[in-house]
Amino acid sequence: MKKVIIRREKRTMMRRILNVLSSRAQRRLERIRTAPIRIHHKFRPSTQVSNGEFTWKYSTPTRETWVRAKTMFTKEPKTIDWLNTLPSKGTLWDIGASVGCFSLYAAKSRNAEVVSFEPMASTYSVLEENIHLNNLGSYIFPFCVAFSDKTNIGQLYLTSRVAGTSEHSVSEHIGNLDNRAFISSQSSITYTVDEFVKSFNLRIPTFIKIDVDGTEAKIFDGAYETLRQPTLQSILVEIDERDEISFREVLKLLNTANFQVECRTPLKKGSENTMFNYIFSRKFI
Repeated sequence: MKKVIIRREKRTMMRRILNVLSSRAQRRLERIRTAPIRIHHKFRPSTQVSNGEFTWKYSTPTRETWVRAKTMFTKEPKTIDWLNTLPSKGTLWDIGASVGCFSLYAAKSRNAEVVSFEPMASTYSVLEENIHLNNLGSYIFPFCVAFSDKTNIGQLYLTSRVAGTSEHSVSEHIGNLDNRAFISSQSSITYTVDEFVKSFNLRIPTFIKIDVDGTEAKIFDGAYETLRQPTLQSILVEIDERDEISFREVLKLLNTANFQVECRTPLKKGSENTMFNYIFSRKFI
């Protein structure tokens, strides 16, 4: 009887030993299997930018994304100054957010709610990653969506497929800017601002920043109701004055919505520069 009990105990012990060894082997195999992923995350290109008070982390898989991160405070200092006037806990719409420099700044330094729009797929993925790296998922809400004067499904025409590049457009023909060489395209959903607000019952933003390389007038044309809401206080829009028809249309649309030009800042040095950031503020009667 004792011998039977001993044999049972030995078998039980052996099963326990085998289970432990099997579990260890499975864990080791899992580590080997996931090693490439862990190595990628450890050594993937990234950088940090600080203003002394806050630090922002950036994923930089391309040269263009690295440059955008490193010039966060030097490329458009007036835009940073403008964001510093955004009321604490206000709402910013960042249309043409790229990798999210201004979205990240507003969320962290102004404690703002930010809705970011970036239609280019590869750049949008970097925007998403930057939000994650900075733990700002409860402050910034990104969408891979474009805006224009109509809500439809179409194409986003690309000057490059590299993340962080610019001058893409939902229109093949952009007034006097038709010298662009589009090399590819991607499917894209396009909304009007008014339709997007209405469809998803969104709050009206306090500030809107627009950097879309040529379709500004169409966006404002599709934002008739939103522009007339008193909650919206200020708009910053990048304008290429070479497209004089579009430029004048932007001024007309915003003036009729009771906005006036507050500031006009050149984006490049030299007399041949045609790129400007315009800041419009609401005229309160």
